[in-house]
Amino acid sequence: MINYLLKRLLALIPILIIVAIFIFFIIRVLPGDPAAMMLGPEATAEDVEFLSKQMGLDRPIPIQFIEWISNIVKGDFGNSIFFNGQPVTKVIFEHFGPTLTITLISITLSTLFGIIAGVVAAINHNNIFDRFMMVIATGGAAIPTFWLGLMVVYYFSINLGLLPPTGYKPLSEGLLMSGRYMVLPVLTLVFGSFSLKARMTRSNMLEVLGSDYIRTAKAKGLSELLVNYKHALRNVFITLSTIIGIGIARSLGGSVIIETIFNIPGIGRLLVSSVFSRDYPVIQGIVIFYTIILVSVNLITDIVYVLIDPRIKY
Repeated sequence: MINYLLKRLLALIPILIIVAIFIFFIIRVLPGDPAAMMLGPEATAEDVEFLSKQMGLDRPIPIQFIEWISNIVKGDFGNSIFFNGQPVTKVIFEHFGPTLTITLISITLSTLFGIIAGVVAAINHNNIFDRFMMVIATGGAAIPTFWLGLMVVYYFSINLGLLPPTGYKPLSEGLLMSGRYMVLPVLTLVFGSFSLKARMTRSNMLEVLGSDYIRTAKAKGLSELLVNYKHALRNVFITLSTIIGIGIARSLGGSVIIETIFNIPGIGRLLVSSVFSRDYPVIQGIVIFYTIILVSVNLITDIVYVLIDPRIKY
């Protein structure tokens, strides 16, 4: 296991290098000059050229890349262009709190409800509840996140006036106050993620319930509750751990849409605003940050496999 972990950690290095090369050069293909955008439309060409020199954007792109990579090795991701020259790491972590909070809540709720719904649907295969849950799950997987977000805002905020349509309050301002602002974005994320987990749980549960060892357990006189939840569900968790890992990646990726719709000051909204303002250091830092998180989630998922089923060896 230790050798496997070391190999995976070493494999992270080329992945980060490839991602760094890709994001560094691709954003410089986009139209727009950060210096010109900072100074505004009334700035002269001389002013833009002078500011570009101050920010080091006038140097050849390969030289900028080498300098940036050498700074990353030292743990320095550079300074933001549009956040008063603050370090990129500081800017990212200031916006990471809302994204992490909403992601953890949505993953927890969608996993809990998805497992329960999938197991109950599998046990009651082909009855009314099973058909109803599959309709809900299929609809949840098909509905675009941005459309669902707009619809919950229209219904719960504009029509009913029950919840604030946009904004974010940290937990430090009170659980009730923070919860009112989190309900709609969490509901939007949970619905799509719940659908995938419910369908996968049901599918794998049905496959496991048809296995020989399940029939043997029933023939030995074990209760349905013990067979379903101790013997069958434990084997389903191997697949579920993969789905949960994918759900975390999906929630982080969907945070760009959710945070834009609900005006949440998280990393997703920071990325969008940084792209529009051509804040190169922040864009590069966020992409690298996301890459590290996703690779770490995949590694943790592999470790969970062994904890669930000791027969798995690396």
